[in-house]
Amino acid sequence: MKLLIGGILGGVLLFIWGFLSWAVLPIHKSSIRQLPSEGVVIAALQSTVQLKGVYFFPAMPENKTDPAVQQQWEEKYRRGPVGMIFINPEGQNPVMPLQMASGLVISILSSFLVVWFLTRSTAYAGSYFARVAFCGMFGIFLVVASNLLMWNWFSEPNDWTLGLIIDNVIGWVLAGLGIAAFIKPPKPAAA
Repeated sequence: MKLLIGGILGGVLLFIWGFLSWAVLPIHKSSIRQLPSEGVVIAALQSTVQLKGVYFFPAMPENKTDPAVQQQWEEKYRRGPVGMIFINPEGQNPVMPLQMASGLVISILSSFLVVWFLTRSTAYAGSYFARVAFCGMFGIFLVVASNLLMWNWFSEPNDWTLGLIIDNVIGWVLAGLGIAAFIKPPKPAAA
């Protein structure tokens, strides 16, 4: 039962932190910019993009064996702009009730995984701080395995990446505070 409570509590704390960091605190505000001439860009996207997806530009040439085509692409890439856009041409509800619910479920599932890893680690038998630190290490793992890789390969802006780093590390430390309160080794039986 404690594993269940610890997983749910950690997930709820992670979800609440995510809401605070994106909707209330200024962590991500400086890195999200308004698109200049948004109406023109949206009209162009509406008339050309039919499928939901990730669009990278300039697109890699299909014929990679032709040196002239490859050189043209490289010149476009050097000249810029270079980017990646996530597009949903159908639009969606700005209130996002389904995304909020699924976000909570994903946070709880993530927390259950961390609980499972914790109970199989040496930190499990350690102090409350050791268990919190173990959970916080998952935030650091996410930063290195995901955020820094995206920063490196897709040239994500430094302020965007920094916001995600802060978000992940603080979120998992806070989740760890809840998880560690419930996930602790059983007391040895009295002799």
